[in-house]
Amino acid sequence: MENISKVSSFKAFRFMFGFVRLLPLYILGLFLYASQQLSFPLMISLMLSGLTAVMTGVGDNSIWIVAIQVVGFLVMIMATVGTGMLIYMHLGLKNMKRLQTKLLRAFINRSIEEREHSGSALASMNTDAQTADGVIGNALSGFVMWALPILVFSVTIFAVNWKLGLYTAVVGLLSVWAQSMFVKPLGRIAEETLSTIAKALGTVGDLFSGAIVIRAFRLQERMGAAFGAQSDTILKLGRREANISAAQKLVTGISTVLTTIGVFAIGSMLISRGELTLVTLIALVPLCGNLSTGITEIGGAWVGLAAPISAAKRIYEVLSGDNRLDPIIDESYKPREKYELKISNLTFAYEGADKPALENVSLRIPENEFAAFIGESGSGKSTLIRVIAGLYERNFPGISVGGLTLEKERIGEWRANFAYVDQSRTLFNLTVAENIALGKAGATRDEVIAAAIEADADEFIRAMPDGYDTPVGEVGGALSDGQRQRIAIARALIRRAPILVFDEVTSALDKNSEAEITATINRLRGKHTILMVTHNLQSVSPDTVYSVEDGKVTAAQPIVL
Repeated sequence: MENISKVSSFKAFRFMFGFVRLLPLYILGLFLYASQQLSFPLMISLMLSGLTAVMTGVGDNSIWIVAIQVVGFLVMIMATVGTGMLIYMHLGLKNMKRLQTKLLRAFINRSIEEREHSGSALASMNTDAQTADGVIGNALSGFVMWALPILVFSVTIFAVNWKLGLYTAVVGLLSVWAQSMFVKPLGRIAEETLSTIAKALGTVGDLFSGAIVIRAFRLQERMGAAFGAQSDTILKLGRREANISAAQKLVTGISTVLTTIGVFAIGSMLISRGELTLVTLIALVPLCGNLSTGITEIGGAWVGLAAPISAAKRIYEVLSGDNRLDPIIDESYKPREKYELKISNLTFAYEGADKPALENVSLRIPENEFAAFIGESGSGKSTLIRVIAGLYERNFPGISVGGLTLEKERIGEWRANFAYVDQSRTLFNLTVAENIALGKAGATRDEVIAAAIEADADEFIRAMPDGYDTPVGEVGGALSDGQRQRIAIARALIRRAPILVFDEVTSALDKNSEAEITATINRLRGKHTILMVTHNLQSVSPDTVYSVEDGKVTAAQPIVL
């Protein structure tokens, strides 16, 4: 993953344009939408010059001819601008969906070694994505929208009177120069704001996930104060941004006033010298105004890119990691027919750790063996079976199942051989049946029920109000710990993987629930290879017990405690 401080604005800009599909059609829609910046001033110029000619008796135009011309322009504008807006906005929404989908896949596929708070993910999915979309919106709508009008108005004005054209262009360019001074301050404010929003969203997530702890330790005021401090920071940054934006608007306003006053003053002088007519001046006034506005708006678009570029850099940081843009799991993989597990001289260290979590681990687990792993907390038990299950996306040439080596590029094929259950008992805000079916793509109702029966969950599920169609609530909050764990086991069993991995599955359960779950695991002996991390060997009967101490593994015969 590339550090955000090293991401250039140009790289972020180019990166965001990679999400635009049908770019020619997108630009066409934008040009049609932007044509209003050209057609409206031309219509007003035509109308004013026509009316002035009628009032002064110059030419043969009547007020009806002017009215017909104006109506014709309006119809053309409505057709072109309306069509362009539909194309531009429709494709823009698709671009946003594509960006958010990429971000979602990136967070789903991220390594479990990454210590990233959920607040950062939420901020990227929402605030960052919506802000970064301005890279496309501001750049194209700001630059493309005014490019053609500036070209047409410049040619027209300079062709009629170069003095008016030169004055208008100079005022506009001075406005752009003045606005350029706001770009860096706004960029710094945007980066700090987006970062603080991510922290604030993380705090909100902590308020929900830690609700019981917050009440038990009376942390409401402290957590509220933390969120309040973050909100105050966002407010202060917003005020600073508002002050700078107000200064920018003041610059554009002064530019508009100077253009209008200057064009009339210079035009009056030219009329007195006979170098210009009143009708021509009246026709040029809106064109000069829009030429200056166009140049000023391009400067404003440049300033407006500060926040979107900062958000785009944050998104680039998220999506630039390995395997971020492509799904890494292919559910079409089938388990190996032979699944003996071999580990040779495995050493594993977490990123940034001072010493290895596992060191020189070697073991062999035959098919359908029940292996238990015991040891003190922090000894490396869970790390070992997570490595075995392929949850750390690295290359481990010393680990194989049935001849398949654990390689990062073949992680989907490797994981097809494993079903994993841990102590977190994680369920999703779905029905019971849907939670179990997550273990196997396309699982049928019969397969769901069969897995529940095998996990000893069928009886209590059928006793629920809607049976298998009962919602479990957020993180399974509507169920007891034991019920959640048995549903999690059913989700693993429906996968029909040859190797089952149980990581402290009876931790923090009451005695009855623990006994029921260990009885279920014991009944699976001989049908699967079972790898189980446990602190209690009294209720299970493994074939082999592996003792893990300070990252080193030794084998011993089963013991009775």
